[in-house]
Amino acid sequence: MPIVIASRTIDLADPSGSIVQISIMQPEPDGNDYRCEFEIVGLGEKTINSYGMGVDSTQALILTLQMIVTRLYTSDEGKAGLLRWLGMKNLGFPVPDNIADLVPNDPRPGGMLFDFRYAPDLWRRTIDCEDWPSAREIAMGVASDMNAEWVEIYSHAGSSETWRHVQGKWEQANP
Repeated sequence: MPIVIASRTIDLADPSGSIVQISIMQPEPDGNDYRCEFEIVGLGEKTINSYGMGVDSTQALILTLQMIVTRLYTSDEGKAGLLRWLGMKNLGFPVPDNIADLVPNDPRPGGMLFDFRYAPDLWRRTIDCEDWPSAREIAMGVASDMNAEWVEIYSHAGSSETWRHVQGKWEQANP
């Protein structure tokens, strides 16, 4: 039974609010090489099950990540610009040179850096936002999608805020 070592959820920016779920399995020996299986659910009508091969487990994993992003950006949803990861069109995967021109260029406001936390050990990556309201919108949007009851927003400048989801709305915990 394959072991999932990594996963990512991609949002579809359409009225359905659907998601695309990606699962990456642990690379396994396959003869003299390594095989790294993956699954994409929610892209089109079919589940995509495939794999990347490499001379070692690291190469198999890297090639698998590149295969996944190629499938995403060349899908109907990708071509229509509907795929989002943490609100961004750049899906955050390593991209092979031959499709580098397909990677959307998300504008970088050159603002402030923020980290988000949704549970004691569940951190999201650093986000570059123009200001606090933009950071709150992203953090609370992701928290709502995760059904999280609270979110902490940390500015790299040193300040933080905690927000709680109470009776269907977000309230600042320590104004």
